[in-house]
Amino acid sequence: MRQLLVEGSRGITHSYALVNMYQLLALQGLPDIAIAHADLPFAQPHMNLAQHGAGLPAAWAAALDRLPAPHPGQRFDCAYRIGFPYAPSPAAADRHLVFMTAEYGLTPQHFAGAHADIGAFCSGEDALVVPSTWARSKLVEFGFPAPKVHVVPHGVDGAVFFPASAAERMALRRQLGLGDEDFVFMNLGAMTWNKGIDLLLQAFAALRRDHPHARLLLKDDRGLYGIGAIECLREHVGTLPPEADISELAASIKIVSGNLTLAQMRLLYGAADVYVSPYRAEGFNLPVVEAIACGLPALVTAGGATDDFCDERVARFIASRPQANAACAVPGAGHHLEPDAAQLLRLMDEALAGKLPDGERFRAGRADLLARCSWSACARRLAELF
Repeated sequence: MRQLLVEGSRGITHSYALVNMYQLLALQGLPDIAIAHADLPFAQPHMNLAQHGAGLPAAWAAALDRLPAPHPGQRFDCAYRIGFPYAPSPAAADRHLVFMTAEYGLTPQHFAGAHADIGAFCSGEDALVVPSTWARSKLVEFGFPAPKVHVVPHGVDGAVFFPASAAERMALRRQLGLGDEDFVFMNLGAMTWNKGIDLLLQAFAALRRDHPHARLLLKDDRGLYGIGAIECLREHVGTLPPEADISELAASIKIVSGNLTLAQMRLLYGAADVYVSPYRAEGFNLPVVEAIACGLPALVTAGGATDDFCDERVARFIASRPQANAACAVPGAGHHLEPDAAQLLRLMDEALAGKLPDGERFRAGRADLLARCSWSACARRLAELF
């Protein structure tokens, strides 16, 4: 029986805490691993359980609560740390793994004390875990040895995220003020520049000229990240087409804020018709895989993290070109991706015309994605490193 120590945060909707909890639950299902858990501080001081709870099913929360804390002086076969800022694990263990991810790239500010000691993460059997090929390239670009950086993707639970029934879809659309004839594009997350929300708003404003039944559904994380969809829309008013009617455009955008349970998130995905993510840089992009699991085809940037799990059966790809981070005052060396705005608009227009992955081909692609990207499959890959 291998003794594993996991160091991470739990209980809130921050991505690191969510991934940690999903991985812990899946690792508990493996027969040859005994897990202890040490809680790390949340990534930001304002984050707390009362306001930012993850909304897990009660049985999941109870299973996580049952995990024992490490005993003083206990030694482990492996210590796996998933927290921010990045720091080597101080635990007594034969091997140490540290989870990292990168969007634009790493900087010293990503590390505890704003100091990145590459050797401290990579000595002996110690190594790093990243969620995508894109993230791996960014760590190598920063200077970490390529053989020390292992890709273990994030996943999705098909028993939690699955297509809404016709009745569920109709009920939620009514609740959101959406009509039967409305075609709904969806995006959720932190509303930061790397996610391409400005590009999405520009494309949607242009699309509305010819498609008055088009709607945009945004779910922000205002409480967690302090950036709301309303503020984002106001910020980008000046970049919208000059002929755009701002008040009419705002009325066509449905905004959901505040915490939702996982069950409520499934229904929210089910109210939409397509998920759109014209991102510039992502470490993984978990909402895309969740949306596909909920039956939504996706429009995603080509060349980024979603290349690892999206194919033409479940997604259409927005062409992109590399752009130097320095040209946009983006932290980190190297480059990010700049999606083709004209093609984004064209793909959204084609989505309205029904040119999306659908039918049996989509269902086969979705089933394959669920098999490859289940949290259980991801846990097995992670356990190979312990």
